[in-house]
Amino acid sequence: MGSIKAVVFNTLYQFWWFVGVMAVMGLVLYLLARTARRNYSQSVGPKFDTYFTGWIGTPVHEFGHWIFCLIFMHKVKEVRFFKSDPKSGTLGYVSHSYNKKSIYQKIGNFFIGIGPILVGGGILMALAYFMLPSHIRMVNLFQDFTESWPIEVSYGWKSGLAAIADSFWVFVKLLVTKANLYSPLFWVFIYISLCISSHMMLSMSDIKTALLGALMVLAVLLLANVLSELIAAFGKNTFQATVSNRINLISMRFGAASIFLLTFSVVLSFFNMLISLMVNNLGGLMKK
Repeated sequence: MGSIKAVVFNTLYQFWWFVGVMAVMGLVLYLLARTARRNYSQSVGPKFDTYFTGWIGTPVHEFGHWIFCLIFMHKVKEVRFFKSDPKSGTLGYVSHSYNKKSIYQKIGNFFIGIGPILVGGGILMALAYFMLPSHIRMVNLFQDFTESWPIEVSYGWKSGLAAIADSFWVFVKLLVTKANLYSPLFWVFIYISLCISSHMMLSMSDIKTALLGALMVLAVLLLANVLSELIAAFGKNTFQATVSNRINLISMRFGAASIFLLTFSVVLSFFNMLISLMVNNLGGLMKK
């Protein structure tokens, strides 16, 4: 009975850090991006979303799908990084297929589905590194966060949420500085970030693709933990401890890196939403 509980606990624990964190942060980014795009559409018009932000944001979104198709060896049938279709409402797409007998390619569906979040967040972080003067401190923050995260979580979920909230406000303080506000490069960064963050939201098709991959990730983790417990039952506890503990540690480190990356994306998406609200309110005043 204890072995079954250990398998279930370890599997769900690892699945949370590998997949659950992405799902929660992805939902937050989706809500922020959807609100911003709706505000822009209501105040400036739907073409604003297509041409003012879409010409940068859509290629980044589709590149996120495309690059993971290549990494996980999916066959790319057709890709359109930016092609507006008024009838369907799509601005771009990646059509791909995969070998349903390949576990590796099935797992790839998860990363292909959430690709726009991972790649978009990575590009935003890279832009901040090369375009903002506070890039060295950002690297140090990443190292500190990923190293201290296991300790924060060990104190409970409230401590973990407090660490995320602290990171959020640290990012805000790094962005909103007098030096940045007077720097033209900072405003170029803000515009590009606005474009990318507006299009980081996942479509229903993206979510379905990611869900297929997530189920395979869960199955692989379950199998790994079952095999680990079976081998431990024959007296080789060292193997069991090594496999289970290492997967737990790797999953937590992956989750910490994801939280750091996507928290920065949330900050920029939050700024984008605030700007869209101001534009929407200004548009309403002008109509009166």
